[in-house]
Amino acid sequence: FGIVTSAAVLLLFFILTNKPERLNSVRVFSASHTAKEVVLAADNGEKKAIKNHAMSFRKSPAKASARMFTLITPRGKDCQATLPDGTKVWMNADSKLTFPKTFTENKRIVTLQGEAYFEVAKEYGRQFEVRTDFFTAIVYGTTFNLCAYSAGNANIVLIEGSVAIGNGKVFRTIKPGEMACWKSNKSFTVTEVDTYSYIQRRNGFFYFDNQSLFEIMQELGRWYNVNIMFDDPQKMNVRLHFVANRKNKLQEAIKNLNELGVIHIEQEHGTVIIR
Repeated sequence: FGIVTSAAVLLLFFILTNKPERLNSVRVFSASHTAKEVVLAADNGEKKAIKNHAMSFRKSPAKASARMFTLITPRGKDCQATLPDGTKVWMNADSKLTFPKTFTENKRIVTLQGEAYFEVAKEYGRQFEVRTDFFTAIVYGTTFNLCAYSAGNANIVLIEGSVAIGNGKVFRTIKPGEMACWKSNKSFTVTEVDTYSYIQRRNGFFYFDNQSLFEIMQELGRWYNVNIMFDDPQKMNVRLHFVANRKNKLQEAIKNLNELGVIHIEQEHGTVIIR
């Protein structure tokens, strides 16, 4: 009888701790194994963990044989860098920025995967290019936020100045306060946005103004490197105003979201579930 009872208890424990996902549940972000520190990789094979998340590359930190650098931020970490020309870049988590030790006489070209906020140093006659897997942005001295994690969220928001965006030989210019979103047919849709939220993100805050819960939870998932699941897919379309400090723990962000009284969020076995 004791053996049967023990087996029943174990079975009940297995069921409770391994609950299957609901049939209509949607996972919108998946955690992954990731580095813990910001890393600077050089094309000569050198790699260096960066403890100070505000660094300057006006003078090269690597050996003379290195010509290109890649600055890599893991999930849960961001950093600020000054490029060889004086351009300032604030990189979001889970991003990569590749740039040369010295820019050429004619152009300044960097490559971005992920998201970054740029304050481009003004240089007359030498344009600055940010290349992504989806489009290229051309500027001369401009402040903007560029997101290129995936085809579904590739966009650029212009804060100050002027930016030309496009693919190949066809480019379109946008004005301050406009967002250009890349589409799968290689075209762009341009809308007006409030740029304040992007400045706040640069300053270390989550700042969402009338944004979908889908967008909010994807950002939290990337920062805290945690699985995000919606039990009710319709909740993804709920729009909220939400502000939080990135230094706060995930549990505090969940608590603050629940206090809005619009949704209910729980954390179970490494997964954040929106019910």
